[in-house]
Amino acid sequence: MEREKKDLSFILILLSTLIGTAVLFQWAIVTGLYAPLRNPAMWERLMEKDTLFRFLYVILIGGLAFLFPVGKVKDENKKWVYTSMTLVSASILVIGFSRLSAWYNLFVFPTVFVAYTLLVIKTLPYFIRRHAQSDDSIFGLSREESAFYFRFETASGPLVIHKPQQNVYIDGGPGSGKSESWIKGIIYQCAERNYAGFVYDWEGDPTKDKSPILSRIAYGSIEYFRAKGVETPRFAYINFVDMSRTVRVNVLSPQYMSKGNESLFIRNFIMTLMKNLEASWKEKTDFWANNAINYVYSIAYKCFKERELGICTLPH
Repeated sequence: MEREKKDLSFILILLSTLIGTAVLFQWAIVTGLYAPLRNPAMWERLMEKDTLFRFLYVILIGGLAFLFPVGKVKDENKKWVYTSMTLVSASILVIGFSRLSAWYNLFVFPTVFVAYTLLVIKTLPYFIRRHAQSDDSIFGLSREESAFYFRFETASGPLVIHKPQQNVYIDGGPGSGKSESWIKGIIYQCAERNYAGFVYDWEGDPTKDKSPILSRIAYGSIEYFRAKGVETPRFAYINFVDMSRTVRVNVLSPQYMSKGNESLFIRNFIMTLMKNLEASWKEKTDFWANNAINYVYSIAYKCFKERELGICTLPH
């Protein structure tokens, strides 16, 4: 739908530009500002259909304005004033040039041409309810609180993210306060509501005592609510620097696989693993790449089929 709207907008902009240019050429010829020396027959046909071109311009500008969002009007009292002026200017524009007054053609007509274009922009907001949203409308759009949600208090009222599983995008430069304003609050609420989560902090350094790592926020929040008797997630620390101080996770454990979809789970896992080991395979997998992935997948699936032997682990 968005693609179709963009294509329609492009077509209307192109047509409006071409028709508007034709009307301006007509005006220049009528006022004597331009005298065509080549293809006189073409210019004569253009002048014969001058009313049609002006009518098409009036329609196209109005249609083009409907495709773009407009600001919400604040003064409804001017609605019919602008509407009347728009209709009058459209009528004068369609009627066109005067055979009695050269001054009218030279000054009044181009003024009406520009005025109509601007008046359409001013008049349409009174009739279009599809307004561009202000910044204030972002807050409080939804008060829905599902089984999985986040809630933030703002100066304009509560902001409820009622479906964070559909992803949350936070944009800001270094030091702009992304972690302080949003990330820490999300981690805190995960501990408060017993949500599972994985904190991956690229900048935090667990080997330094005063490093501002987000995992400390997670651990502190879990301990805080656990002391209050609230059911909280189990904290597990994965340390890639010191392997003696890390929790080990068997990513091929059957407990993480959906029943009936074990083969698909293992294939997706192996494909992700192999493509991360060989970055070029993310762009393209050739015959040798597919063979390597299938070979490792076959071994992993055999380990799963013989899991009662205790070999369904990544090291095996």
